[in-house]
Amino acid sequence: MKMTQEEIERTRADRKKRGKVLVEHLAGTKKGEHEEIDKADAEALMKHGHVKNLDEPPDELEKAVSDLETKLTARLDAAAQKITTQVIGQVGKGLTKSTLVVGADRADLDPTGGFKNLGEFALAVRKGNKGPMDERLKRLVTKADGMDETVLADGGALVPAEYANQLYRDVLAESVLFDKARKYPINLGNSLFIPVRSMLD
Repeated sequence: MKMTQEEIERTRADRKKRGKVLVEHLAGTKKGEHEEIDKADAEALMKHGHVKNLDEPPDELEKAVSDLETKLTARLDAAAQKITTQVIGQVGKGLTKSTLVVGADRADLDPTGGFKNLGEFALAVRKGNKGPMDERLKRLVTKADGMDETVLADGGALVPAEYANQLYRDVLAESVLFDKARKYPINLGNSLFIPVRSMLD
């Protein structure tokens, strides 16, 4: 049964005579409940934000700020929900259209072949002829027609590009013809492209 404003004021005045205050609990197990407690207890609890005094008329500015805060919170929640839904949708579309491209093994692109120096590579080749082959060496074993790629004596092992270039420079360092020759680079696929002129009839 709803009380009239006159009854509310009369009840409030009666509580004031008895030194009581009507409060609303803001925390704990009694959150949201209304209760009459001593004025001194109410003031102590209000300082810590545990209760709200319902007997004091609400401050108009405080009420306006509270209402505005409630509206803003509701709008922000709605906007956040909308953005989250859109992001999930876009990610879902992106995943269905995405293509996974697997490139070359990084170990195959290492110009040193995984060896610290040319001496370590040469030692691995020597040991590979007599016993188990080094895993790094297996990547460098030549795969040519008529050669056994698992036997170093038959197929041989490619010298890693880093060390092959060193040997190449050392061998040709004193060559008088090398600087005068036209040079064509060999690409990573171990192939050579030489430009030629096509003679058409």
